[in-house]
Amino acid sequence: MSMHRLVLLLGLLLVLARPVPVLAHANLIQSDPPGNTPLPQAPAEIRLWFTEGLEPSFSKIIILDSTGAAIAASSEVDLTDDKQMVARPASLLPDGTYTITWRALSTVDGHLTQGILPIIIGAASGEMLEVVQTETVIPGESSLMRWLNFLSKALMVGGLGFLIFVWRPAASEPHIEQRMNRLIWLGWGLTGLTGLLMLLLQAAIAADLSIFEVVGTPLINQIVNDTRFGQVWMLRTAVWVGAGAALFFAASDRWFLWSAFGLSVGTLITTSLFSHASVSQDLTAAVGADILHLSATALWIGGLVQFLNVIGPVRRYFDEPLPVLSKLVGGFSNFARVAVASLIITGLYATWLQVGSVEALASTLYGQLLIIKLALLIPVLLLAAANLILTHRGLQAGDVVWGERLRWLVSAEVVLTVCILAVVGMMTAIQPARNEYQSRPVMVEAQPNPIVQTESALGMNVELEVSPGYTGENTFTVRVTDRAGEPIDDVSLIRLRVQSRSQNTGESELRPERGSEGVYSVVGSDLGFDGDWRIRTMVQRPGEFDTVVDFDLTLDSTPPPQLMMPVIDPNAPLPNRLLVLFVVGALTLIGGVFFLFESRLQILRGSGLLATGMLLIGIIFVYSGVTAL
Repeated sequence: MSMHRLVLLLGLLLVLARPVPVLAHANLIQSDPPGNTPLPQAPAEIRLWFTEGLEPSFSKIIILDSTGAAIAASSEVDLTDDKQMVARPASLLPDGTYTITWRALSTVDGHLTQGILPIIIGAASGEMLEVVQTETVIPGESSLMRWLNFLSKALMVGGLGFLIFVWRPAASEPHIEQRMNRLIWLGWGLTGLTGLLMLLLQAAIAADLSIFEVVGTPLINQIVNDTRFGQVWMLRTAVWVGAGAALFFAASDRWFLWSAFGLSVGTLITTSLFSHASVSQDLTAAVGADILHLSATALWIGGLVQFLNVIGPVRRYFDEPLPVLSKLVGGFSNFARVAVASLIITGLYATWLQVGSVEALASTLYGQLLIIKLALLIPVLLLAAANLILTHRGLQAGDVVWGERLRWLVSAEVVLTVCILAVVGMMTAIQPARNEYQSRPVMVEAQPNPIVQTESALGMNVELEVSPGYTGENTFTVRVTDRAGEPIDDVSLIRLRVQSRSQNTGESELRPERGSEGVYSVVGSDLGFDGDWRIRTMVQRPGEFDTVVDFDLTLDSTPPPQLMMPVIDPNAPLPNRLLVLFVVGALTLIGGVFFLFESRLQILRGSGLLATGMLLIGIIFVYSGVTAL
């Protein structure tokens, strides 16, 4: 096998590689001991459970006392389950209020989550703290680096795609191709630079430092050698170097240009392997859809930049530039239509996966950024439609004015799409809307605390239940049974005389009504304030002496509602999961078949290659749906 065929094969294998099963975003779902719960004695350890695996070197628990001082304790990720983290105090904690602070670095997308968990030991009193786990601020450094990362890959992938699929079938001019190659090499160089910046950013996130503070520190080697991010980063670097080598040899052998294109798409795959898409239960489908989404985005946006790069030179170097520009518009529009269709379908799936509800869309930062992204996308689509319909016709008709209009229309598209990439950079730097919305603290009302007492007299048992057991309105339920526990059916009247033992307020009377056998109940607000109460219960039966028993109880006011973290089940299936899998699968299959036949089954053309990608993703989605059944 020749060298260029081997490189091409490796590139295609990277494109079609099945992702390794992973998950994303480490959110707290359980703790032992539970937070905000008074403990009779100090725990020997504090164990936290998270939705996803943790990086052991950069995840930790710190125990703080009521003054904010750190308590001596060991902290580690469980060796048998990397979703658990445990801290063991060096000595038994005395009674008091403690704050458990934790930092969890996801093994998937490298996002850092952190929060606090209060515990109360013994008779400690004071205001309870609440668990907090939110990401509501856009991190500037992270958003900028991710934007540059997407932009550089778009310049490389889209620049190559335009050269292979649009330019060469339409025209040939060495000076212009040299100009195009310079832009591709610029994208390649920026991809390498942003790879280094992303490594520094990950080290900064892990150590909670600025990106400048980690330069030259051992943290870099630790990230590369000890984390999953480091493994993916090394794979990305190897693919990037391979793409550069293929670009170098492409000057003498056109097959290396295809190898460079395949390897450049491989850099997009490494992005998807360390992204929000990795959180899905349907891992292969979600990551595959993300790869298709990124590929379509890079081909479209990078292709637009390359298109803008050649419009001026075409008008200078060609005696008849309008026919050439017309072919370029037609060729670019052919695979741009497939790219847009892919973006719409995979974008809808990503919205369901990462947002999930109108409430999450409207009330989270991620959802609001998504709305901005869609608002920017609408004029881009209108401009693209104008180029396809108006500009293309004007160029075909030989109207010179459309050559200049094409430059301005494409320039506007480039500006808007670069802004869209900036928004995407912000979205990938924060937590998805579904995760943020589901993990928000919720207001929890106090649970009922029914008081149940039983007294015996004159051969019968009288049980009184007061529910919810707090000051105010309660349901009083009386159950009358014999010594054997069988209901007594001949009770003619029950009277409850309620009197405060704390204050001299007189007494009130309640008369429960008969319900089921041996059960009598009434609702009343006679227990109107906190303190000690006596409820004298008199049971009348025909031909029998009245049975009188006293119940003494103490009532407190209903505790106020508390903000508590919801319990998240990471294994719970998402709503409408099967329906979404089959619908997305059907849409991508239909789109893939349609565009593939439209391109006359020429899969090495831009539209044919994207259509083939749609077809493969459709098959994966349908297969995932069948498997999920």
